[in-house]
Amino acid sequence: MRARTADQYITSLRVLASIGIITSYIFTYYIDSFIGACLALGSNFCSLPFTIRNKYWDVVVVLSFVIVITLTKIITDLR
Repeated sequence: MRARTADQYITSLRVLASIGIITSYIFTYYIDSFIGACLALGSNFCSLPFTIRNKYWDVVVVLSFVIVITLTKIITDLR
């Protein structure tokens, strides 16, 4: 069995993050916005290594803004 490289792990993480982002929107719209925001936050963090590794700096900036917005939503929901 061949060992997996770091790029393969990062790519797999990106695929899981994409599935997580879609799932988080379903949770946000139909189930609970707090759970959806938590899933979105985790999924966006999981997307960052792929975008940084491939130097997609515009996507890194957009994801950073989305992460800050999602964190704000989570903090306001905790009050």
